[in-house]
Amino acid sequence: MSYPEKLIRGISIREFIDANGRASASLFQFEDKVREDGFHETSISWYDEEDSLCCVMDQKKEDGTIRFKIGAAILLRHWIDEINLRPDTKGFLSYERAPLEQNKYHGNLFVSDEELTK
Repeated sequence: MSYPEKLIRGISIREFIDANGRASASLFQFEDKVREDGFHETSISWYDEEDSLCCVMDQKKEDGTIRFKIGAAILLRHWIDEINLRPDTKGFLSYERAPLEQNKYHGNLFVSDEELTK
């Protein structure tokens, strides 16, 4: 499967932005639940085209308010790939496409439970 060069993570609270106005590591809080394959996941969207960013920014909560009122971070996929090429972090991160009815660009970013709990 091919993936675009960029991925998007919506920003819902100001604490996910550091003092320099950049996305902080806390933006990527993975679910506590460990999947059967030994990974934790967090939702992303793939930046396939300009509409993918609009799709993220237009998402609404159940009460109708904007989900990502602070904005969105756009990351380069090769950063993840580079981490996975290092001998000491090989297989630490992974990703997938997982389209949803309301977001055809949806995917997941995974982190190994073994690495996360070290």
